[in-house]
Amino acid sequence: MGDRPSPWRADRDLDGDGADELVVADRTLCTSEGNCHWNLYRAEGDCHRYLGTVSAVGIQRIRPRGEDGFYGLRGWWRLTSGGRVLLQEYRFRRGGYRLVEAFLCRQASDDQLLCQEQDGGAK
Repeated sequence: MGDRPSPWRADRDLDGDGADELVVADRTLCTSEGNCHWNLYRAEGDCHRYLGTVSAVGIQRIRPRGEDGFYGLRGWWRLTSGGRVLLQEYRFRRGGYRLVEAFLCRQASDDQLLCQEQDGGAK
């Protein structure tokens, strides 16, 4: 969070229990492309425990579910040219979200994302 934060909440159920976890970014730190650093928190009594940060325009829940039943997350970061995005996947491990995969992708004319595998092939 910055010196004068402008909180932007996008709470969602990260562990499938029917209750939303706190997902918040500081709008003043978001880029002109809409990229933000989303901080994730889990309610524990009267407090919130930090679970990690996902840097992205948007966040999508994905499978498989990790420890404590938390879903994996996919975030995409808009790059500045040619419809390119950095697609990042996070898994819940050892009490927090960890980055486990990253792919450089470009958006095709039909909105499909074409991503590079590490070996150079398209995914």
